[in-house]
Amino acid sequence: MYCHKAEVGSVPLAITTANKKWRYADAEMTNNGFIVCVREDHEALERGDAHEAENTIVSINPETQEQFVLVSKILISLFFNFIMINYIFRKTMFMLFF
Repeated sequence: MYCHKAEVGSVPLAITTANKKWRYADAEMTNNGFIVCVREDHEALERGDAHEAENTIVSINPETQEQFVLVSKILISLFFNFIMINYIFRKTMFMLFF
């Protein structure tokens, strides 16, 4: 994952390690500068230990590239359902009142 500063002529900076078989989706920047996103771990697939990628929700410090697991695969489906319901509700309320 790369970060591009909003400056003319700036170069994209890597904020995740390239030596892992991880993919990222649905990234959001928090107020404190961290990135919260879904991380798909494909290493177990390549080893043959799993049938699908392991999804977790992680917080990434873009300065240090440290990643902290916020939600593991056990709770992830419940969390995603909550996020989608909240998102749909907020979008619906915005369209009704604005």
